Amino acid sequence: MVTTDAVTNLSAITEQLTGLAQSSEDLEIFLKGLLKIIAQQKNSRQKIASLLTMFAIGDTPHLIQESIECLAQPFRQKFLTNAQARMKSQNQRNQVPLELNEQERENLEELKEVLKNLRQKQAGISPNASPSHGTDMAYDLAMLTQTVEHMIQSAEILSGGYNFKEGRDWQTEIAKYEFECKTAEQAVAGIETNSKICLNSNATGPIVTAKALVKRVNDELVDSKKTLDQKVKGLELSHFAVTSALLSCGACTPSDELLKQANLTVEEYQAYLRHIPFFRTRHCSRKNPTDVVYNPLYQQALAIENGEYKFNTAIIQIPPPVNGIINLGFDVGVTIAMIKGMLKTGGRIIFEVNPALPYMPGPEINLKELRQNNLKVCFVQGRSDLKATPNGDSKKVKQAESGTLENEKQLETSKTDQINQKIVENLATLIQSGDTVQMGIGAIPTLLMESLKKNGIDVNIHSEVLADGICAYFDDSTEQGRTNIECFIQKGRKITVGIVVGSQKLINFMAKYPQLFYVDATVNVNNPTKIAKIDNMKAINMGLTVTIGGQVTAFTVNGRPLSGPGGQSNFAEGANASYGRMLEEGKESRSGSIVTVKSTLQEYVLCNKDENGNPIMPNNNNLHAVPNGWDSNNLYFWPKQTPVKDEAGHYWAKFLVSKIATGVQNEGVTQTLGQVRHVATEWGTSKDLLNTEGLNQRIAETIKLAHPVFRLRLLKEARNQSYLTNLNPNQDFQYIIDILDSLDGISEDITDEMKTSLINDLSNFQAEITSFNLEISKKDILNSTLENKIKNLGGFEV
Repeated sequence: MVTTDAVTNLSAITEQLTGLAQSSEDLEIFLKGLLKIIAQQKNSRQKIASLLTMFAIGDTPHLIQESIECLAQPFRQKFLTNAQARMKSQNQRNQVPLELNEQERENLEELKEVLKNLRQKQAGISPNASPSHGTDMAYDLAMLTQTVEHMIQSAEILSGGYNFKEGRDWQTEIAKYEFECKTAEQAVAGIETNSKICLNSNATGPIVTAKALVKRVNDELVDSKKTLDQKVKGLELSHFAVTSALLSCGACTPSDELLKQANLTVEEYQAYLRHIPFFRTRHCSRKNPTDVVYNPLYQQALAIENGEYKFNTAIIQIPPPVNGIINLGFDVGVTIAMIKGMLKTGGRIIFEVNPALPYMPGPEINLKELRQNNLKVCFVQGRSDLKATPNGDSKKVKQAESGTLENEKQLETSKTDQINQKIVENLATLIQSGDTVQMGIGAIPTLLMESLKKNGIDVNIHSEVLADGICAYFDDSTEQGRTNIECFIQKGRKITVGIVVGSQKLINFMAKYPQLFYVDATVNVNNPTKIAKIDNMKAINMGLTVTIGGQVTAFTVNGRPLSGPGGQSNFAEGANASYGRMLEEGKESRSGSIVTVKSTLQEYVLCNKDENGNPIMPNNNNLHAVPNGWDSNNLYFWPKQTPVKDEAGHYWAKFLVSKIATGVQNEGVTQTLGQVRHVATEWGTSKDLLNTEGLNQRIAETIKLAHPVFRLRLLKEARNQSYLTNLNPNQDFQYIIDILDSLDGISEDITDEMKTSLINDLSNFQAEITSFNLEISKKDILNSTLENKIKNLGGFEV
């Protein structure tokens, strides 16, 4: 395919630039210069020659990727952007294929030549080869090969080289490889006692097989004809998150009727079927106790892939196999690690086939690889829709009666929405065009993406988990949303993600625009070394509590697990090592970990009753009281109030908890103080915490983000812990002034009761100034500052 003339012409170019290639740094300059020449060439054959010459010169696949993009631009416009329109429905998939012109056929053949050379290059590289010029060769070549494969596949689909009707007849496809198609009941019948089972239960899940498994366990429990030894038991079910796929079939919370029939307690039911999620556990922990894997997700996936964390059975939902290939659809993350691990250790894999599930760009499995003696594989006909399994669409909540506990919580939800909006406004100041962002799940990512779209901020996305927030940024009903979509498609940019957890809206969006995504393995997406290679990487995650030193807890509350640690620490490590280059004149972009947290949490405590049945307010006048279940590292504010009643007739008193705390006790630390670069609350954003002059400055920066009613108390607690005590006249003294100045302009944002409490704290702090290790002039400045703050809050001068 490559002409001699093209190679000869390129050799002349090579000779002119070879003088630069004296070091790895010069080699990159050389190859980038070569790329410019490739981009200017009109003849596609000469581009291929250029590409192959680059293979001969150096091992830099990340630059070769750019040359592939040069070659693919006209090709992508013709095929990839039209592919989804031609695949909207099953009926449309058998239309007359597009007629390729001579140039397009030539491009297709040349891409196949590129693919052939890529595979030869892959074959010559050890998977454990050391990185060359800062590049992971095996990984980058795999990504590049996948890109070319999908371009070729898209072209063949539209040009008639691939028959959809035949491809969707997946039972014929698997029969070629001598695999069986079973009913869900037949498939789960082979699962043995004490099996460790893993299933992909994220955006979409194997509901049919999951229901059959739970039904088998429950039916055997109440079957009087079977002895205890004949009943399946000791099943451990692992999954990323508890979704409605599991909730709907009673896998998490066995019904009271079942427990009564089987004469079991909830705890005793665990001996038959128990859950060990990788991440989210909230639905389990309410009624059905559960365990959780307390390892960062990257380490979990790596252990699973290497066969160190073994499973006997995997239950996986997939689109129909095509041409001997299994595509994993929306869920690659840990799923592909399961399959690779079981290829090493053996076991049983049940593939639940959903014909409606779209093929997504990402790693795939060859059916030939599954033909192993120690591996039992079967296929099950699943559902034929794209209904999302987690959470579902939001339900309308009936307005509760005024003065009740439910009404108070509904009002608090409304306040939370306003707080989240303020957090996003502050967070957005840290993001600029050209950044790559990682987002968690929840309301803040959605609001952030809406803000970035509104302000025309062009970002790339590399995220462990993808949720509904992405839909706001690419909303094709808006002009800016369509612009963002076109920008990604035209430049060949990809949203890289490992796990998809979202509503029906997200599923529909991904099915409509699969070319925007690359759904990859968690061992790649969450790998800190690979994340560090992404310039201007911003890892944005939510914390539940942030200490004044900068530690973050994000998966436990009062020692009770709400989830596993996920990938926060993986992304923090990688993002902090990412190169943050100047993107806008006069505005430096510092890559790193950004944590968002609401400064307070409203909680409720059960009131005791007096002899007349009236509620007794707990510690109403004691602002430092510690409610049951909370520790002394948290600070509390007890407002004057009338307790509210719940449906059972119990009275509850509300209190405010500061989520900027002096420390953590019985909590899991998600990010250490050496990993957090910025913290954002509704009160502002911190300076660069990894570039502070010392711990005292870090503490002052964090205290300024707390709710105003708690700032003086946090300062006092910090001094009690020997921070900001022996004041340096030029630094630590100024930190205290900064904390006091942060109280300016907050009068309209706090209640009169909070003002009274804050004035009292300011007065107490003023009384302590005489003991400070400061010269008299500095003490006078502090006194004057405190008097001004008290006066501004409506208090009296002391």
